Amino acid sequence: MQFGPQIRPAARVEREVKPRIRIVLVEDHAILREGLKALIEVESDFEVVGDFCRVEESLERIRDLQPDLVVTDLVSMQAPTATS
Repeated sequence: MQFGPQIRPAARVEREVKPRIRIVLVEDHAILREGLKALIEVESDFEVVGDFCRVEESLERIRDLQPDLVVTDLVSMQAPTATS
């Protein structure tokens, strides 16, 4: 015997989970770097995996971090190690 409305299990809604775009920021001005990071992280499709103030430091770590995108200040890229 059953009382009340018939209860059915909720249907499973399977959503395709897209991988987030992994971003590295290279900017020598801390306030701009932090602002960019805050703006990017608002979007659920993006993830800042590293942020650096020096090109030399970023080049050492980018290989390990494997980002999809590197956002940099072109003036920062004038360092001699950026082209080697």
